Amino acid sequence: MAISENQQMEALLRGLDKILYLIGRCEIYDILYIHNPKPTEALETLKSAMIQLYAIILRFLAKEYQQLNKSTASRAFHALLNPDDVAGFEKDTQASERRIESEAGNCERSYNRAAQAEGVPNAEKFKALLQEMKIQNDVLVEKDTELWDRTNAEERRKILQWTSDIPCQDNHELARQGRTPDTGEWLLNHIQYQNWRSANESMILWLHGVPGAGKTKLVSKVVDDLIDHPRHEALAYFYCDCNQGPRREPENILRSFVKQLSFSPKEDAIHHCLVQIYHQKERGGFPSNKITCAESERLLLQLIEAYQHTTTTLIVDALDECDANLRGELIEAFHRLIAKSKKLKIFISSRRDDDIKNQLEEKTNVGIEATDNHADISKFVVEAIRENEKERRIPIPVDLQQEIIHTLSNKSQGVFQWASLQIGQVLSLTIPDDIRNCLGKLPSDLKNAYDEIYSTIQNQLGSQPEIANRAFQLVMCSYRPLFAAELVAAVCQDPDSDEPKGVDIDIHFVLHACRNLLVVDERLNSCRFAHLSVQEYFEDHWSAHQANGLVARVCLSLLNYPDHWDPNGEAKDSEKREDLSQLISYARNYWPIHVQRCGETDIDKRVSALLQRFLGGMNQSGPAYRSWYEMYVKDETPDYRTLLGRHIKRLQPPTSVSLAICLFGFCGILSAWWEFGFMDIEETNEHGDSLLVLAALGGSVTLVGKLLQAGANVNAQGGDYGN
Repeated sequence: MAISENQQMEALLRGLDKILYLIGRCEIYDILYIHNPKPTEALETLKSAMIQLYAIILRFLAKEYQQLNKSTASRAFHALLNPDDVAGFEKDTQASERRIESEAGNCERSYNRAAQAEGVPNAEKFKALLQEMKIQNDVLVEKDTELWDRTNAEERRKILQWTSDIPCQDNHELARQGRTPDTGEWLLNHIQYQNWRSANESMILWLHGVPGAGKTKLVSKVVDDLIDHPRHEALAYFYCDCNQGPRREPENILRSFVKQLSFSPKEDAIHHCLVQIYHQKERGGFPSNKITCAESERLLLQLIEAYQHTTTTLIVDALDECDANLRGELIEAFHRLIAKSKKLKIFISSRRDDDIKNQLEEKTNVGIEATDNHADISKFVVEAIRENEKERRIPIPVDLQQEIIHTLSNKSQGVFQWASLQIGQVLSLTIPDDIRNCLGKLPSDLKNAYDEIYSTIQNQLGSQPEIANRAFQLVMCSYRPLFAAELVAAVCQDPDSDEPKGVDIDIHFVLHACRNLLVVDERLNSCRFAHLSVQEYFEDHWSAHQANGLVARVCLSLLNYPDHWDPNGEAKDSEKREDLSQLISYARNYWPIHVQRCGETDIDKRVSALLQRFLGGMNQSGPAYRSWYEMYVKDETPDYRTLLGRHIKRLQPPTSVSLAICLFGFCGILSAWWEFGFMDIEETNEHGDSLLVLAALGGSVTLVGKLLQAGANVNAQGGDYGN
């Protein structure tokens, strides 16, 4: 109660400060125009606008006077019920203030300047005073807001984390890693970039190019330039990544922008508009857990307006890696922000995908052409040779170094990824003639380069080709990026064997087998493809159905193995179980997803057999399933992005496997079981949810239809949803 009352009193003081400012401005308008003996239509309109503002002020004062006359307890109660009075007052006065300023401008134009100067000798002084008052008020509002939001550091941390948990600064540091010094200057000096930076109006700049052209490095260069050479601007940036679900969702991009722009320049306060929406949702019990896209857009408009004396810059890298079904809405949101904001700059990088091109090609854009980054690629090759020379026993002759630089720069066609692959191959050779021979046989494009590398992988000795193929499929379809230990353990498993295998290799063996097409993100200790184009190359080798089938086999085999049912019990090989512990945890959390992604038509018979063994029976669960449920509830932290993480409690009791079958929509993959049907089509879980409700929650249209056809009662009462 006390906190709420304090906030209300602080808001009231801010409102009174606003009133004093508005009355002072209106008094000057009164001297300049209303006392002038030349009435005009513009003057009458100005009078009407000022009367409207006075009415708003009087209503506010009357309401707050009543509030102050209440007892402390009553005021606190009122504060909890009506915390947005001042916010509404500020909104109303802003609209009225804009109208008054507009009408005052009309009055100024309607009067003869000489006559006005004669009637009001100090007119220019009053006008200067108006401008000074406005600037001082903006400063006071900013300081008052900072003061209000500095009162609780822990609450600020909680609000900011709630707004967005994506580490934008860490992602920027990762993006700029490996950027060759002094590259990207051509973009900063580009006439269109310069025009975009210096333009007075809001506008979008689009940086587009072919896959592997180094767009992300260029974006990191732009971000660094804006940070290192600020022009009184607010900055927010976001790096999309198709391999990390949260980083490909438009709503998360907008939320991250809101979070970044909500910081005060000193980074020890947040803007009151974000605090306000958080407390609104908090009071309602968070009916919507996160800020919606529409709410983020409104907040961004408020934040951009808060930086009215500076430019706000928003940067999005790799827009093509954003969800293809939703990114069009994001671009439309950007267009609306541009249309409604006076000082907003947006910088977007992407490939020239048709949908993006159609929405952005009318805007100012910079295209990466082969010659644009030619000098950058040359610098990159020179740096690679210089670093390699430190480790070579036999130096490369200077003339051959120049030949390498010239050849790779000219044949790269502006594709950094191609140049990176080839310089690695060239510098792995020792004899000058071998290097010259390699330079004469370079692949023509990125696909041919990957073909050559994959051919080399397949011709390796021993188990390396199979290890590499498993690694590529695992990284291609894992629900989240795999940690190095998880990937190593997973590639050691034979997907056609029921017996788990121990770990007898390390991550260096895996990376070598993959010929550097996989890399480890040192910051996150997770594995990823060296470039998006590598993933796209392997998506042509294996379908999502095949890759998920491999992961589903590995997960179910681990969960079916009795030694893994009780991690505290005796095991035939405790050391092997310890090596597999992280992978087993992954299997517990994500096995339903990979089984679902195997598809419901072209059924993987081994996955189907493993799933039946895991579940036990159509109506009675087996020991593997019950052990999994017990260990998941006991040891795992739910991933609320998944159906399992959100609804694990709906699978109670774990003796009934029908609940899981319906929630996860296992229909075609258990076709043999479905022929026998359910013993009790109206079975419910411990929360009262019917099988039909669970199938609907899981989004399985096929299973809902099958249950209805079997006679499920759509009007049955129970659970959280009634019927």
